[in-house]
Amino acid sequence: MQEPDEPEPEHDALQAPEDPAWLSTLVTSPSRIIPLLLKMAYNGFSLKFSSKGGWNYVDSKGNVCKLCTAHGQKTSQILGPRHANVLLASGEMTSDDNDLAMTLSSGSKDLDDRIQELAARVMDEARKDPESVTDQDLWLSQLVWSPKKETKRKEQEKPKAPAICWPKWLTKPKKG
Repeated sequence: MQEPDEPEPEHDALQAPEDPAWLSTLVTSPSRIIPLLLKMAYNGFSLKFSSKGGWNYVDSKGNVCKLCTAHGQKTSQILGPRHANVLLASGEMTSDDNDLAMTLSSGSKDLDDRIQELAARVMDEARKDPESVTDQDLWLSQLVWSPKKETKRKEQEKPKAPAICWPKWLTKPKKG
């Protein structure tokens, strides 16, 4: 009789020390990571983020173009009612998980478990075929796959006490 397979250990994606740097960025700046994990596309073109230009897409000629909902402005938050909510509903924007993308863009905040699952799936995919994920995938290749560098905190220097300036009358000996 065969014994049942042991359940896989739960992914503690944000705790593992060998994890790539983007996992910690997922905690601090999720709006820059989640659209890439969801493989969001505008009219079939992959989205790309830059700190200077925000979220844009790259057309077939390699030109970086703004979304139609950007109205010439920088798009710093793609997963919101102004952009993703409108574009997902119209079909101009797609994602690997349209339901999650639509839920995020409508303002739902209680999605940590689903985002963790998404990150775990991407990590599993990267472990199975690292080259196709880190080098060839138009979305996931934008993530920082090198291990997170641990930074040493500089010890806070104690401020120097100000020099004591005694009044002259206190420093001169009394006569008498």
